[in-house]
Parts: sequence; C-alpha cells; structure tokens
Amino acid sequence: MDYIKIPVICIEAVLALTVPERGRLLGSLLRYIQGSEEGAEEPRGNEYSLYLVLKAQMDKDMIISKKRAEAGRAGGSASKPKQTEANRSKCKQNFSPPPSLPSPPTPPVSISPSPKEKPPKGGKKKVPPTVDEVRAYCLERGNGIDPQAFVDYYEARGWKYGPGKPVVDWKACVRTWENRRKQEGGEQGERYFTLADVPRGHD
Repeated sequence: MDYIKIPVICIEAVLALTVPERGRLLGSLLRYIQGSEEGAEEPRGNEYSLYLVLKAQMDKDMIISKKRAEAGRAGGSASKPKQTEANRSKCKQNFSPPPSLPSPPTPPVSISPSPKEKPPKGGKKKVPPTVDEVRAYCLERGNGIDPQAFVDYYEARGWKYGPGKPVVDWKACVRTWENRRKQEGGEQGERYFTLADVPRGHD
C-alpha cells in the first residue's frame, strides 16, 4: 500500500492530539506501512488507541487491495468466488424453471375506424360510385338516366351539389334526377336522361 487512509470519523481525534503525539502516530503508521518498525518511537498515551484503529483499517485495506489485484490478473471480480465447470453443471441440474402460469384472457379489442374509413350511416352509399354501379342502380329502377352523364356531372363538381355541399348519398342524387325527369317530361320510354336534360344551376 502506498498511502495512509485516515477515515473522516478519526480526523477530529487526530486534530485533538498534541503536535508530538501526532508526529509519533504518523511515524508509527509510516513505518508499519513500510514493514519496518525498527527505530520507531512506540505510540503511547492518547495516540496509541488511534494507532490501533488506523492500523486495523490499513490491514483491512491491504487485504481488499490484494484481492482486487488478484481478481484483476484473473479477469474477474474479487467479491465473487470462481465458478468451476462442475459448479455450473450442478447449478443447471438443480435449476428447475418456475411453473408457467396461464396467461390472463385477452379482452376483445374494439378498433374504431378512422374518420375516413367510417362506414356510411343510415345506409348511405359510398361516394364517388363507378359508372357501372350507377348503371346497375339505374337499370334496377328503370329510370333511363345515362350513368356516364351522371358520373361526369358530379365528377366535374367534385361530388358536391347546390351551394358546395358534399354528396353523401349518390343514390339519392339519382332519384332526384329521376324525379326531375318525370316532372319535366314524363315517361319517355328507353331514352336516357342526359346532361342536356338537366336545368343549369341545379343538380
């Protein structure tokens, strides 16, 4: 060991010693560290009890220092004993994993669709429809509306009607065209109701 370590708890006791007592204490500790106590003035009186405490502390520190040095050379920790291969296999044999517990039941998760994916309310149909969807609906109703003209009309307006309100139910728009056709010209057989038949400024 290359130094003397004086615990903080002992500092007040050292400072309470007289100068000659401190000198004898320090000289005795230095000679003890060097391993030669020859020619040293023996501590006596007040410094003797401090000498015994500090000497015991130095012995303890030297043992710890040696263990750390050995562990450093061996590449391990000083506080842990070396684990041999036999010990490792014995640990593995004695180890049994804890019994597995059943996992708790997973509650059903309700994932609400994002606003763009929400299903239409009240049976309203998706917008915009394809020409084929409009054709099938017009044939089903037998209204004679040209499906391409219908899709083109609303496509040109960004699927909005009137004062810029978005079309929510395209089938309702088909029925509106159908009603206007009936009001303006009555039943006209198989003739398609086209854009030319739609009054300007209306849907």
